[in-house]
Amino acid sequence: MESLPFQYQKRAFWEFICPICKKERRSSYWPSPRTRHYWQLAAVGLFVTACGWPFFGFRGFFLIFPIWGTFEFIYRSRARQSLTCPHCGFDPYLYKYDVKLARAKVEEFFAEKKKQQDAKKSSKNPPTP
Repeated sequence: MESLPFQYQKRAFWEFICPICKKERRSSYWPSPRTRHYWQLAAVGLFVTACGWPFFGFRGFFLIFPIWGTFEFIYRSRARQSLTCPHCGFDPYLYKYDVKLARAKVEEFFAEKKKQQDAKKSSKNPPTP
């Protein structure tokens, strides 16, 4: 990763190092939607209003609000999921709000990983009678 000596370099993605396993991570999501997403929502709103005009009239414009809420929920949940490290199970979002729960999740991740490795070893070497 490049160092940022004195100025912020704009990127289309997040680049960071996992604090537990020290692997480089990259996420293409930002914590909130970008400007282009809002333009896309406006286009969807116009399309829905145009399609529903015979049924709803001008009130069809207000259908954009549930669509917007659904979009925000899905976008933010995917952004949060992209931050979770697949190598160690560390979730920085969870760590920000509850350190003990984040530690428990990492320990649970490693316990599950160890259990899977043990299952693989036992299936490769079956016991002989």
